[in-house]
Amino acid sequence: PPQKLPVAPIVARKSYHILAVLMFTPAALLDRDFLGLACAGALAVLLLVELLRQGEVWPFHARRLARFMGSLLDYRDSGALVLTHMYLLLGCAVPVWLATLAPPPRGASTYAALSGIVALGVGDTVASAVGSTLGRWSWPGTEKTIEGTLAGWLAIMGFYWVLPIAEPVAWPWLAVCSLLVSLYEAWTDQIDNLVLAPYLYALLCLSPSVE
Repeated sequence: PPQKLPVAPIVARKSYHILAVLMFTPAALLDRDFLGLACAGALAVLLLVELLRQGEVWPFHARRLARFMGSLLDYRDSGALVLTHMYLLLGCAVPVWLATLAPPPRGASTYAALSGIVALGVGDTVASAVGSTLGRWSWPGTEKTIEGTLAGWLAIMGFYWVLPIAEPVAWPWLAVCSLLVSLYEAWTDQIDNLVLAPYLYALLCLSPSVE
């Protein structure tokens, strides 16, 4: 059976989102190309470890490791492979990769490159924390709360506001994009670590030019 954590599974999962923000944001601002390379290397290592675990290669097949990994899963995770940690890494890395490959200025916008880190590490985390503790009004057909969605939206805007990014940006469009991704997080039944980042990235790439 999965290992019993000292905190709720959702808290344990979101703590890794916060860690991703602390680790990836400075790197994305200082050296985006190197961050993209590092994420690719980390993904390869995680995939190799999971394959070794599934192949029961010592010491990766240890029961303690399997129980710990199982404790972080939720109802959307299924199958023999444990991929949730790779989903988070991919969610943060894909916008960085796309922004590195895309021609400037809009495709390579720092705001767009940070979309995975912001949507998952900031918006999704704050929405979950506020919704689970202070939320009272739920969206129709879902357990996600209106309070959580609004808190996630404001957190995204506040995070973008305090970042030392010198590039011009259309703040009204940025607010609209942040609201749309917050609403998408509340309504989607997909794995949010995979879908939120590309969605916000695509929206930000449609931003009108600012001189």
